[in-house]
Amino acid sequence: MYTLYGRKGSGSFVVEALLAETGQRYKFIDAAPGADGKPHAGLLKLNPLGQVPTLVLPDKTVMTESAAIVIHLGDLHSKGGLAPARKSKHRAAYLRWLVFMSSNLYASELRLYYAERYSVEANAAEGIKAAAAAALDREWTILARALGQGPWLLGKKFSAADIYAAMLATWEADLPAFFARHPNVKALCDAVKERKLIAPIWAANGMP
Repeated sequence: MYTLYGRKGSGSFVVEALLAETGQRYKFIDAAPGADGKPHAGLLKLNPLGQVPTLVLPDKTVMTESAAIVIHLGDLHSKGGLAPARKSKHRAAYLRWLVFMSSNLYASELRLYYAERYSVEANAAEGIKAAAAAALDREWTILARALGQGPWLLGKKFSAADIYAAMLATWEADLPAFFARHPNVKALCDAVKERKLIAPIWAANGMP
């Protein structure tokens, strides 16, 4: 059994969705900080950064970093069809966009919502937020252009990258305005959240 340390509405959603889609048994541990604001003690023992998602594999190996977990699970449980095979013509694009989202969109969202973490200057937060918002606009434009008519990032082939993209899209501050700019991303999100095994996880995470 897998053990997933996560929080509702966080990056742990994509890992939980992958585990469900591939039929894996797992235990979810809510690793939200305590009332005192301190990180979850059990999580810190596994991941010194105190970040979610943190996944304990059945052999007790600990994995962190959402994109790495997604790539590993997709390859390990290949019968789920969520990751193109290594020799597939879709493999390069799959890896490209997963890492693009992790290192750009995910990082920009963190700077937008947790600006105070990124400077020791007391008055720097607003500038950090403004830069993050501008970066997000550019990065989503790039991804939306790659998605095109879709319906998926790999064209007609659904993959874990689509779940990742849908999750990140729901973190946008003004979702109606965002979807108005990128209707193809909205279509992707709608299709992901309607999948039978993902729908209850989407709802449990309070995602729009």
